[in-house]
Amino acid sequence: MVKELTYTEYKQNPGVSDGITVIDFYRSDCGPCKAVAPEIEKVSEARKDIKVFSVNAEEEPKLAEDFRVMATPTILILKDKAVKKKFLGFKSADSIISIVETIEG
Repeated sequence: MVKELTYTEYKQNPGVSDGITVIDFYRSDCGPCKAVAPEIEKVSEARKDIKVFSVNAEEEPKLAEDFRVMATPTILILKDKAVKKKFLGFKSADSIISIVETIEG
């Protein structure tokens, strides 16, 4: 299940991005973002061992700024709080999972 992540939660809970974490930044009026959403859900279902979050960049501009998100959809893959991959635009669930597996080693 994909969870919405807020700036407050991210800052108050440092463990949020421990291990492998996928974060999808979106906007409610973004067509490609709507296409990415079910793919992010598939990642969450297929890989229950990693954290998967969505962030509404309009409602959480500080969090988007902290991650230098300039456009949506942007997908970040973090490992132990460090951004390992950053993608702009559509990515399939299979593609995201493959990248996660590469990062895991």
